[in-house]
Amino acid sequence: MKITTPSGNTITDGTHNAIVNLTKLPVVNITSLFGNDGYLNLDEANLGQTISGTVTNLTNGTLRVTLGGVSHDVAVINGTWSLGLTAAELKGWRWQPDAERDNHR
Repeated sequence: MKITTPSGNTITDGTHNAIVNLTKLPVVNITSLFGNDGYLNLDEANLGQTISGTVTNLTNGTLRVTLGGVSHDVAVINGTWSLGLTAAELKGWRWQPDAERDNHR
């Protein structure tokens, strides 16, 4: 068994086993996404956007959100989180015409 503390200290014990029972894993919810319709249009991308939500079973911590291949570490404070995306970030995403997008659903 190997245990690593948040500060990076490591303890190794080869004689004991540990059973970890995770019963309340965090659940991430998105409450605001691109004008609340779930689709990002060019007008919205030009303004930049904020994606936000809640997390159950995690009051304070860090959430990793990956969009367009870019990861963002976002603080969870009192069970809520918010990620601001600039217009430049949004415009860097690959855009598909609606007909092509609809064929891939």
